[in-house]
Amino acid sequence: MDELEHLVTQLTVLRDQIVSGCEDHWILMVPSSIGELATVCALLPAFKAHHGGKVCVVADSGKRHVLKLFADQIDAIKFVPLASMRALSTYCIINPLDFRVGVPQNLWINQNGDGRGLALHELFISDPSRGGLKYIDMYRYAMRLPWGAPISPGVINVALANESKKYAELYGIDSGNSVILFTGNNTNKPAPAILWNDLSRTLRSSGRKVFFNMNGGLFQPEGLDIAGTQIHLSTSLAIGVCEIAGHMISGPNGLVVLSLITQTNFDLDVLLTDEHDPTGVGNFVPLNPMAGSLSSIGGPELLKGVNRRYREWIVTESSEDILDLTKSIGSASDDAHQSFDHQGDNSKSTTAFV
Repeated sequence: MDELEHLVTQLTVLRDQIVSGCEDHWILMVPSSIGELATVCALLPAFKAHHGGKVCVVADSGKRHVLKLFADQIDAIKFVPLASMRALSTYCIINPLDFRVGVPQNLWINQNGDGRGLALHELFISDPSRGGLKYIDMYRYAMRLPWGAPISPGVINVALANESKKYAELYGIDSGNSVILFTGNNTNKPAPAILWNDLSRTLRSSGRKVFFNMNGGLFQPEGLDIAGTQIHLSTSLAIGVCEIAGHMISGPNGLVVLSLITQTNFDLDVLLTDEHDPTGVGNFVPLNPMAGSLSSIGGPELLKGVNRRYREWIVTESSEDILDLTKSIGSASDDAHQSFDHQGDNSKSTTAFV
């Protein structure tokens, strides 16, 4: 048996292990990041209503904290390494067009079905002004749902709320008067250190307590010197603690999607940058910053009728007015909560170009 035959045999065994015990379930694999897994979970009630039956979610064990927020929507869970799930499609161990109960479905849009979902979404990246398949609609497409299939938000349950409260008390995170900075990203290039450093001091001088989390961010800006307390948060704990703190500042990533797709109200400032690395090795290539915008092309429906302030800021390494931007973010943090109705007459969103 050569190496390829051996690999195919191993993957066939893995496929059978995934199916075992869930032959009467829809088996939904999500070999992707936090935001994608959260989106799939939030669409599960609509999926069950449309297709019927029970659902088994297959995810990387590193994403297990995401599943805590959607526990009541999942019938079974299996953990499989991300690369192994993707290999099931790469080596044709599963049929991408066989959509039925008991057959693993790869919902990663890059490998799902005939691949047209990704091609349609890529229209946004190449030309955000023209449009294409929105981020959430990609997963409606992959899950074969109607375009109007509703989102069912995740929930901070009692256990998580209590855990978050204890953590906040331990680190002195004041309710409604704290800001948590998430400096890293896994795909988009993080905002430069000069922004985070100056922003932390601006927020502190306005009386806010500043904390920063680097856990989970593959790419971190060089030269960080943040005036604040470093904390280490799991994904679900980050949501619960930010709900107590009242304000999150982050790059465009899955944690932002999860924050919006969960029943939370904390303020969000998102820093859009002009490079990304889809390979995860640090080789950044140019990207239209608006490709990371949730308010326009990602998931504007997540911002309708919510009681939170959500703003997006475009910032690049070559920006000349970064310090002015940090002042703008800091001063706006003192404002009262504002409701956001995307594209409506009372829209309170801000997209700042620097």
